[in-house]
Amino acid sequence: MNRQQVFQEFSELAELDGMQAEKYRRLCDNSVCELEEMLNDKACADNAHCGGRLSAAAAAMAFCKYTLICRDANVTGFKAGELDISFKQKYELAENYLEQCMKSIAPYIRDKGFVFRGVMVSDISDNLRTDK
Repeated sequence: MNRQQVFQEFSELAELDGMQAEKYRRLCDNSVCELEEMLNDKACADNAHCGGRLSAAAAAMAFCKYTLICRDANVTGFKAGELDISFKQKYELAENYLEQCMKSIAPYIRDKGFVFRGVMVSDISDNLRTDK
């Protein structure tokens, strides 16, 4: 993953320029590290092929976190001309974009090892009797 590319994509998503965006560089770096911890060996071997998608996913992750920070800072939204966007809407858009990015890199994400082994059924009728 290219950290500068992640930072640039994040800046564009968040619509931040130079100095404004620079305050969130660490957020981008942390998102890169978080995503790198999720990757399997195939992603490392195939980095040239999936690098752009990985960077996009890390930028989307940083953007999603950014919208949460803005929401938690009691900023309700912004208005620019006729455009009026609430941070709730922006978070929902960010979350949807992150989900799409994560789907695109699913083959490169390490399996968390969940295994469904069956269902255990017990007879609860004994516990429900009132004549005890």
